[in-house]
Amino acid sequence: MERSQNRGTATRRLLLGSALALVLGTPGIGAAADSAQDLMRKSDKLHRLKSEQLHITLSLEEQGGTPRKLSLESLYQTDADGAEKLRMRFDAPADVKGTTLLSVDPVGEPEAEQWLYLPAFRKTRQLGASDLKDRFVNSDLWYEDLKQRDVDDFAYTLTGTEKLGGADCHVVEGKPARESVAKDSPYGKVQVWLRKDNLMQVRMRYFDKQLQPVKSLEGSKLTKVSDTAWRTDVMTIVDLKRKHRTVVTVDSRQVNPTLPADTFSRHALAGP
Repeated sequence: MERSQNRGTATRRLLLGSALALVLGTPGIGAAADSAQDLMRKSDKLHRLKSEQLHITLSLEEQGGTPRKLSLESLYQTDADGAEKLRMRFDAPADVKGTTLLSVDPVGEPEAEQWLYLPAFRKTRQLGASDLKDRFVNSDLWYEDLKQRDVDDFAYTLTGTEKLGGADCHVVEGKPARESVAKDSPYGKVQVWLRKDNLMQVRMRYFDKQLQPVKSLEGSKLTKVSDTAWRTDVMTIVDLKRKHRTVVTVDSRQVNPTLPADTFSRHALAGP
């Protein structure tokens, strides 16, 4: 079955700082008549950029320990046909330098595909469903969080309202809507806080298949990057079970850069 054009989970977009957006003054945003599914579709649609280039610092912080700092380049592109592509490559420290994740979501394919290049072994391997709960370079980002999914892979309902950072928010709950998602995703439920004024996603909570809370994410330091798009420059992800957190900080950003044609090819995973 061909996938819908409602691409990209709120999870992936918020974590990467690559799709938090709003349209100021657009009629109907956050209107009471909108269902939760409608709100999530609008949120997804309103944040899009054609391409984005980020330099990011990850700070891996264990309670009582010294933070471990990693840096990487993140490249994102939406093709003219709606296909989404993401490449993340580490440049420091030395033990992870060159490690590269490639995620490609072609139009018409049932699932996005992910590949991981490990320079220490000079090997590329394709990631599968069994890898989705694994931690990306031991951070609190799971491969599931970096996988493209359709909005309609989850069925959303409105569960209430809450004020967050001075802004009124819808609280939206999502559960897997398709059997394959329920089987493969490590999440049995997600909660999303959407600002009522602009449908910006400002907080998320994640639950396991037993519906126990496992992670939280909060965005801060909002930045307007185009006429319609905003981004969060700091994301804090907390693993509620192992008492560990990852702080994602965007150090620099280029909006809608022209990227070389082979940027997202598998043969380019190993770098120059």
